[in-house]
Amino acid sequence: MSFWSSFKIIVIFLIILGFFTVKSYGCKCGGEESVEEGINRLSSVVVGTIISKELITIQDSSTTNSFRKDNRASDKHVYFISFYKFDLAIQKVFKGEYRKDTIHIYTGKGHGDCGFNFIVGNKYIIYGSMESYFSTINPSLNYPKGTDILWTNICSRTTLFNRSEIEEIEKYKKS
Repeated sequence: MSFWSSFKIIVIFLIILGFFTVKSYGCKCGGEESVEEGINRLSSVVVGTIISKELITIQDSSTTNSFRKDNRASDKHVYFISFYKFDLAIQKVFKGEYRKDTIHIYTGKGHGDCGFNFIVGNKYIIYGSMESYFSTINPSLNYPKGTDILWTNICSRTTLFNRSEIEEIEKYKKS
């Protein structure tokens, strides 16, 4: 058997092995909801412009010592999760109450965690809630929460600003 034949067999074997050993936890949405469903399901609907972006990483402190018998801190098995924090300059609030005209929007990084890809400087219509959707993955983590924050993802109706979405929201809010 030639070198190239052996090489091809090894590459094919490694690819097949990869399909059977890699677990994938992708984002799963239940289908697109209507404006009415989005407003009813979530605690806030706001319009605003993204003014900054920051990567946040938090550690589950309960895992720090759980894998060591001598109770010394070890980074070997510590669980971390990262997500983005965006600052949003609010221009209109359709649902929810905020004490400030700038709030924090939290979302995943994307790539399977349902994170929404906001771009600094763009205007958005944001449907969200004050509780993290990550808490179903690991409820022991101390996710940011409070009165001037909002969590959103691609499973909500969050979208770039567009007049037709605003008209639907206004129509629903009048009824």
